[in-house]
Amino acid sequence: MKSWRFNGTGQPLTLEEVPAPHAGPGEVVVDVRAAGLCHSDVGALDDPSG
Repeated sequence: MKSWRFNGTGQPLTLEEVPAPHAGPGEVVVDVRAAGLCHSDVGALDDPSG
């Protein structure tokens, strides 16, 4: 499956192929169809303080 990955402050997100998750005992896998970022999330990509 494809995943946008955060690799560090000041670096662009990268689109990577990762293994599909599998649920372990007592766990579930949720199929997320859409997600978004709010302005503060985007700001955190460039702010090393957090």
